[in-house]
Amino acid sequence: MWLKQLFKPSGPHRATAQGQAPAPRRCRGRLGAVAAIAAALWCGPAAADSGFLGIQVQPVDPSIRQALSLTAGGGVIVRDVEGGGPAWQGGLRTGDVILGFDGRTVSGFDDLVSRVGTTRTGQPVSFRIWRGKVEQPVAVTMGSWPAGWKISAVATAVLPEFGLTVIALSEKNRLDYGVRWGSVGVIVRQVDPGSAAAQAGLKAGDVIVAVGRSVVTAPDMLEVTLQAMGPRWYVLAERGNAVFLAGVGAADLPVVAGETVLAAQLPDGPYVMDTARNDQWMSPASSLSALPVGYQPPPEAREGAHEVGLTLSSLSVERRKRYNLRWSSRGVVVDGVDAGGRGQLAGLRPGDVIAQVNQQPVADIAQAKALLAGPGPLLLTVERPDGFQFIVLGVTTASSADGSLPKATVPLLKWQTGG
Repeated sequence: MWLKQLFKPSGPHRATAQGQAPAPRRCRGRLGAVAAIAAALWCGPAAADSGFLGIQVQPVDPSIRQALSLTAGGGVIVRDVEGGGPAWQGGLRTGDVILGFDGRTVSGFDDLVSRVGTTRTGQPVSFRIWRGKVEQPVAVTMGSWPAGWKISAVATAVLPEFGLTVIALSEKNRLDYGVRWGSVGVIVRQVDPGSAAAQAGLKAGDVIVAVGRSVVTAPDMLEVTLQAMGPRWYVLAERGNAVFLAGVGAADLPVVAGETVLAAQLPDGPYVMDTARNDQWMSPASSLSALPVGYQPPPEAREGAHEVGLTLSSLSVERRKRYNLRWSSRGVVVDGVDAGGRGQLAGLRPGDVIAQVNQQPVADIAQAKALLAGPGPLLLTVERPDGFQFIVLGVTTASSADGSLPKATVPLLKWQTGG
């Protein structure tokens, strides 16, 4: 099987491609009691030349507000940021609470969506955010809509020569296949047994990000680019937490996971497979001058955080393999959850990567334990295969008499729009 695999990073991809913009619509959503499923600020633009921001946000629950010592009302919290996009370049990051936009307070989710929809490409805008218990200004220049984010929900391509059927990465297909927010590519719907695609190791549900050094974001692009490569074809693909090269031309290629970039050595030079969240974000399938220096994960360590009923482990090689974690995940991993503890009541589970506590990045177990020992509710930024989620640790550690969760410990949001 012609397959090279390592783990994918926390940042989403951005690319250009052909496609159709969805009809203008309002973002509407529903947030469950355990893990929020937030709508994103990349639903259909209000106008053809509406500016593009590239963030995923959700409302600010009262428990989140309390955990962050936030007294101001309104606002939204940033759940994810498109790597390399306008918001990312301006400095918005996961965990930031947006309090104001262009000199006016943001009353809530719908307010921000509506106002962002009136912007234009190239327009400078300003944000007022809450980070680290202080308000800070952030300046962003609105971008143009990447074509890969404006795709048809019905686009399909059948490639009999390769034994592949692929579909567009529309919002519905992304949710149906559990693809991480912000990813761009085409979804493999079917692989014919014994075909070239099957021999290459591709499977249904994989996301093909690029063919060779060309990013692919629409089904009709895939056949053209594959045929242009000839018999030594290869693709860059994602599967869950993993990113890999597959194809005849991907056999026995050295792959190095560095501190901030995952790269392969191709005959025509180093090839970017993925980049982590850092200030030198690079597009997948782009070139490097040299392979990165290999990143050394921390040694194996495991300790209890008894205040919250959790056992924490370092992101060692062993734990990364056990939980199939992203190569670029940073923080600590939940390795055990005590029955009836704050962690279990909040919805934490083994394999969750705790990246932040109350907006503070987590570097190691010692820091995580110190932050988790803090008083009051705590806001955790948790990384899971489908992206980042916010989980609030309440202050109660036992269930009520009827076995239900006490109101003080119900994590996150019970928010819905439309009645």
